[in-house]
Amino acid sequence: MKILILINKFRYLKNTFSRVLILLLLTSFSFLASVNPDNYIFELIEDEVPVGNRIEFSVRILHKAKGESVSDAMIFSDRIDMTPDGKPDRTIHLAALNSDTPGIYRYRAKMVEAGNWQLTLLTMIPGAPTMIEGKMILKAIN
Repeated sequence: MKILILINKFRYLKNTFSRVLILLLLTSFSFLASVNPDNYIFELIEDEVPVGNRIEFSVRILHKAKGESVSDAMIFSDRIDMTPDGKPDRTIHLAALNSDTPGIYRYRAKMVEAGNWQLTLLTMIPGAPTMIEGKMILKAIN
């Protein structure tokens, strides 16, 4: 009799476990859809900056569906080069700056030449299954 009760309890737990597992899988798939790299936009606050020393500019990462800035992105790599003007080897040093505004990422660079500069950021957004790359064009003018 006790064995029969244990078997029935085990069947109940097994069935409940399967239901919970299915629910978790469905939830995780819908969550992963929300952190799809295509759901994010990288945009420059300033599209044009002057040529010169210590030029500052800012980037915002937006979640398309929510229309909100992403304030907790971790930027692992940043690069600026003249790829749009056919000079991918022409790079300059970027310095990340502190920002008082959540979701705004600030940089300083010595813009040594007029032209189109490509800013590339490699970020990790919490919950995203992979790193997300954003590319923007910053125009330096005389």
